Amino acid sequence: MSPPWTNRQNKLFEKVLARYDENTPDRWQKVARDVGDGRSAEEVKRHYEELEQDVKHILEGDLRQYGGSGTGSGNTNGGSSGGG
Repeated sequence: MSPPWTNRQNKLFEKVLARYDENTPDRWQKVARDVGDGRSAEEVKRHYEELEQDVKHILEGDLRQYGGSGTGSGNTNGGSSGGG
């Protein structure tokens, strides 16, 4: 198991990821090289996939793992849907 990602590594990861799009040959090797700190291509790819899943859950309104109360309807306006 790899060590947790630091805030610095995450910021760098975001910047580097913007540099290499999904069509870049050897994308994960390049991202790993630029992130440094001994991160492997496999680690950066896994990190990306985990972040993708996090975003998916957030967009679906499933906030349980983030301290939320469960799945939501996606309604974020804070008010009721009833008329007045």
